[in-house]
Amino acid sequence: MSQDEVATIKAYKGMKQFIPLCWALEHVRALLAREGDSYPDISRELITHRFTGVTWAFRNHASQIINMVKQPVPVGLASLRGSSPSRSYATSHLGWTQ
Repeated sequence: MSQDEVATIKAYKGMKQFIPLCWALEHVRALLAREGDSYPDISRELITHRFTGVTWAFRNHASQIINMVKQPVPVGLASLRGSSPSRSYATSHLGWTQ
């Protein structure tokens, strides 16, 4: 990605994965348009539709992961290690260290 694209993503206040997905869809549409008569119209629509489905599925999975990570850790799990809930989860599940 170019520096301008990175700056655009960093400045975006919403879901950061959304912008590259939109750019990817635009690249697919542009590539199919450039190919001209290589693909019949129905094939171009099918390819665009299938790629759109894949990108939105990725976006949904990314949203679910982000929402899951933001959830608090139950107190019972945190007390097993004798530390704070967030530190316990980060060290045991994510492999983070201080």
